[in-house]
Amino acid sequence: MRRLGKGRAAIAATLAVAGAMFVAPAAEAAVVTQTPLVGYQPNNTVRDMIVVGNTAYIGGSFTALTPAGGGAAVTRNHVAAINMTTGALLPWNPNVNGTVYNILPAGNNVYLGGSFTTVGGATHKNIAEVNNTTGALITAFANNSKPNKAVRAMVIAGGNLYIGGAFTRPRNYMAELNATTNTYISTWQPVVDAEVRALATDTSQTRIVEGGFQQCPTGSGCDGRIGIGAVNTTDGAFVP
Repeated sequence: MRRLGKGRAAIAATLAVAGAMFVAPAAEAAVVTQTPLVGYQPNNTVRDMIVVGNTAYIGGSFTALTPAGGGAAVTRNHVAAINMTTGALLPWNPNVNGTVYNILPAGNNVYLGGSFTTVGGATHKNIAEVNNTTGALITAFANNSKPNKAVRAMVIAGGNLYIGGAFTRPRNYMAELNATTNTYISTWQPVVDAEVRALATDTSQTRIVEGGFQQCPTGSGCDGRIGIGAVNTTDGAFVP
């Protein structure tokens, strides 16, 4: 899996995976040869993009994509998949009713995190799991944890799913979930006091590195760090 940079709608140019453009030098400005870009352009912001195999999955605020050379817009609510060889829009369509900020691959599925309440018409609060080929909702990953605000980051470590975001339930800004059932695991209790926007793990998967605008209180074990810190995967205690 490769993760590409995040950005606004201008990132749509990245989706022109199978095309190229050539413009003659200034001395030959009278002759311009152009090959139309092959790809689809979203109608609003792309917040995250990952590549799995030959497929680029994108998530964001968009609700439709239009062929680069013009043509009818195709509805894709907040997530879509692009063939990396042809630039074609794939039929994958989970149909999310709000912004998707983060996409995380897991085997034959992908997790979606964001600010939404339904996926494929089914109630799911800000986090869901869907099949990476059909887009079908994975019902075993039920609407259990119910983060009350946006999920902006996700990472898997030790078989469990760790999430970060703006939420304050089921706990403040970071939480550990059962990766199969979406059940909140209450024994992991890291201390941060503002939104978490990025998560990663190390090769041992024994600690979670978090980034964002958070500041943990002095005396909590992290000595008032701002912006980035690390906690263990056992109970969430800060790693010196």
